[in-house]
Amino acid sequence: MEHYVLAILDSQPMLERAQAEWKKYQIGVHGVKDVPAAIKELPHKSYVMITLIADYLGGFMLDALRVIRSVSAIPILVLTSTYHPQEQIAAIKLGADLYIALPETTEEYVIAGMALVRRHLEVNRNIPPPPLMMEHSGLLLCVDYFRVFVYGTEIALTPKEYDILLLLLEHRHRVITYSQIYRRLWGDEYMSDSQRVINNLVSKLKRKLQVVSVAPEYIKNIHGVGYSFNPDP
Repeated sequence: MEHYVLAILDSQPMLERAQAEWKKYQIGVHGVKDVPAAIKELPHKSYVMITLIADYLGGFMLDALRVIRSVSAIPILVLTSTYHPQEQIAAIKLGADLYIALPETTEEYVIAGMALVRRHLEVNRNIPPPPLMMEHSGLLLCVDYFRVFVYGTEIALTPKEYDILLLLLEHRHRVITYSQIYRRLWGDEYMSDSQRVINNLVSKLKRKLQVVSVAPEYIKNIHGVGYSFNPDP
């Protein structure tokens, strides 16, 4: 298959029916069970639409919809077992392209989705490569967009805080020395009094990463040496 639909749902029979129906249009379907898995999957195939299927959206799923839209410009089709006008308004405002009640047949919503796909392909004949994303223990970096999320909550980092986090995440579980961090940030030779500057930056970064109570301690201080991205299990 050249193009794929990314389906977020928790029903294997529904996924299999969708795969059979989309195949008629030479489009594959890859299913995942939650939003973090969807975001991690996005760079791996040429996705032309995201389908979010749920009994109802609620606050958590609406937050998830916001995160998806912030990292991807492809169409989003929302299907719910029950139709709520206020929920539809909220979903569209957060980035959904179409919100409909789940129809009785798979063919009906695939037809609706195919209209979104055709429009997307016509507008984006030269589809850019998917955004580079890095994820670990609830932390998500959208590298192309310089955006950071902790369990779905976006946090604002300064450029140097972001560079430190990206460096540590690129070399997760390894110790990155003060000298390596300094050269990455400033491109100069490390001076002994620069350790204080790095410590201050990392302290601010660590506080920001604790935006939600369930977030682990992502960055560990290796006394006198540097830091390591090594979240608690």
